[in-house]
Amino acid sequence: MKNIKKLLFFAGLFLFLTTTSCYKEIEPIILTGKWDLDTSEVIFLPVLKLFDPNTTPEYLTVRNFLEKNNNNIRKELMKPESIVFKLPNIVEFYYKGAPLPIIGTYVQDGAFFTIKNTFFPNGLTGASDNLGLNLFYDREFLFKILYRYITESDGAPEVYNFLIETVHGVGTYKR
Repeated sequence: MKNIKKLLFFAGLFLFLTTTSCYKEIEPIILTGKWDLDTSEVIFLPVLKLFDPNTTPEYLTVRNFLEKNNNNIRKELMKPESIVFKLPNIVEFYYKGAPLPIIGTYVQDGAFFTIKNTFFPNGLTGASDNLGLNLFYDREFLFKILYRYITESDGAPEVYNFLIETVHGVGTYKR
């Protein structure tokens, strides 16, 4: 619960800072250019439903798995290493060890944007304040990553789907 409050606080602070400034007009958000990953700001935050561990033994298994694999899942969110927005609406994702970028398109609406490419055909939502850029990964994408780490001894994927109430994943980039 404490982490959710922290996440909501920072999300609110981000929106406040993007909509206010010392000037009378809001500064336009310019995405074009290169954005590099800020690994210290990448977030993977699963929130479990509240159960008594004594009556739901799977709860402890899931909690322990998430604690043990949090950094592994965060590393998966640390991809791509950089993003380049080009005019008119082209975006390139650069991955370590990959010779070519993954090219897609984006649509911008003020501080918010949606990227579509082969990895995110349904769209990946983001926001920027011209200094930082955040990508917000959806539940489906985060569960695909999580399922890669689950072994037979960790329990069934359906248990994770049931016990994880919400999950947040944010990748942060700086100019």
